[in-house]
Amino acid sequence: MNIPIEGISISHTLNAVHVQSDSALSTLSSAIVGSGFQRVHHILNFHVDKNYYCPNPKADLDAFAGRVGINERFIGLLTAVNLNKARLVLRWVGCRSACYCRRKQCCLCGSHSTFFASTRDH
Repeated sequence: MNIPIEGISISHTLNAVHVQSDSALSTLSSAIVGSGFQRVHHILNFHVDKNYYCPNPKADLDAFAGRVGINERFIGLLTAVNLNKARLVLRWVGCRSACYCRRKQCCLCGSHSTFFASTRDH
């Protein structure tokens, strides 16, 4: 999925959403893996069955991260939500012109304040 943030990419399958950054992101998370303040290049949200039960979900997340080639610190989450409906909405506070007019379209540069990306074809 192409998003308008340089150095950030998002891949999406029915099993996971993977946010990857070229430079380390400063994060604060309550995730199963990577909770607290962290600096990471990867955020994973892995789909599990609604009846998922495991005494060690961290091990499942570590194994999944390994399967997708991540061998460094990451943020890892589990969700029973159907990921085929995953969407991304970014809301800009301002724009490159430092205009904080809160309009849908910036009065200085013409940029729009909301970006919507969908994994669907329509």
